[in-house]
Amino acid sequence: MAGYHHGIEINETLSGIRGVNAPPTAVIGLIGTAPNFLGAKPDGKPVLVTSDKTAADFGPDLPGYTIPNALNAILDYGTARVIVIDVFDPSTHKSQVTGETVTLDDRGNGQLTNMGIITATVSYQGTAVTEGTDYKLDSVYGIITRMKDGALPPKAELTVTYEYGDPSLVTGKEVAGGINAAGLRTGIQAFADVPSRLGYKPRILIAPGYPIGSSVATALLSMAEKLRAHAYLDVPVGATIQQVIEGRGPDGVINLGTSTPRAVLCYPQVEVMDKRTEQPVMEPYSQNLAGLACNVDMTVNFWTSPSNHELRRVQALETPIQWSVNDPNCEANLLNEVGIVTIVRPFGKGFTTWGNRSAAWPSETHPINFINVRVVADYLQECVERILVGYMDRPLTKPVLNSAREDVLGIIENLIRQGALIGGSFTWPEAENPISEMSLGKVFYELSFLPPLPIDKITVRAAIDTTWLKNLYGG
Repeated sequence: MAGYHHGIEINETLSGIRGVNAPPTAVIGLIGTAPNFLGAKPDGKPVLVTSDKTAADFGPDLPGYTIPNALNAILDYGTARVIVIDVFDPSTHKSQVTGETVTLDDRGNGQLTNMGIITATVSYQGTAVTEGTDYKLDSVYGIITRMKDGALPPKAELTVTYEYGDPSLVTGKEVAGGINAAGLRTGIQAFADVPSRLGYKPRILIAPGYPIGSSVATALLSMAEKLRAHAYLDVPVGATIQQVIEGRGPDGVINLGTSTPRAVLCYPQVEVMDKRTEQPVMEPYSQNLAGLACNVDMTVNFWTSPSNHELRRVQALETPIQWSVNDPNCEANLLNEVGIVTIVRPFGKGFTTWGNRSAAWPSETHPINFINVRVVADYLQECVERILVGYMDRPLTKPVLNSAREDVLGIIENLIRQGALIGGSFTWPEAENPISEMSLGKVFYELSFLPPLPIDKITVRAAIDTTWLKNLYGG
């Protein structure tokens, strides 16, 4: 403080309720493989994708690679922030084919067995021919084309030795990740770096091709706990409805035994139209549900369940799911009953996601088993953290304690007005703040709130009442 001063001094203070820089909720964390040797240059770090333009950096949708296919699915539902981690390394995840025979067709084209060619040597009748002079190689799709003025005759039989990217060589351990020799996080563990790199977290984690029960799914669930996210996990391909239901118990042939509210179990696989070949192909339900959930978040609100919203791309299911809205014993209801989110097809409507509950159901009957309730709880708790971090290390005085409380109440009241909360409170209970704890700089607040629950069942009492015969009089 200054000493003697003959004049006027103004000390500025900031008062009133402070707002919060609310975290985005329509954010997906995607991990998998991409043909990055054809353009993108990943380093294993999280990359933000927000449009088809940035998605194109991960290369075309080639068989065996999961990232381009998943990005196509997600972006087909509209805009979303997708944080992508590519674990494919072309220097190690590659295979070699020696002496493959390729016969050119009438148009001078020949198709290699594999796509994503890294290097290739082409010979005709034991003599090497030159790319760019005798033939052209489409390394993306593995197509060799005869050049008109080259040394190759029509319908030539070629011998090709080549290296190609082989995503099947990527191990579950590499996807799960860890800490490398340089001390950097890899694989799924790299999602932990996202908040410090981008300022927000992924809310939905997916690893298409790695179903529940795999080591990758286990790592994904662990990361979901750290980030306050949901892991959307597919049931293994080929599972029957009975196997899926039995898999939730101890004697199932597949292991779906998790009760965490962070897991959303997705069944079955879905059939979509391949944009390149115009042929139907199967792909994971999880990536479509993730895209749909972000679409509902952006176009409706983040506290609305994605259930009973139409899946735009789906034209068939791996396993048809029988459904009737008034039948508790239909297959869709039996799956929902054990915590599986599934797909139904109402008459006159497209395929529709069906199910509000995470894998916490049925062992956990508290409303936290509802997916959207967990989403709102995560959002509010992060908002509270963002507010209170500004109060860390400030003097422990009554005005400071009250100011922190009012700031949190401000966000609660705002969420109530929006409809994201039914009610909520934030108190500083004197009994929970003894002098012995406050003398150590410790302060305890109590947060209580309730998000809106999804309407999961509607019951109507219908009466056939003869007293309505009175309407026949006086007509």
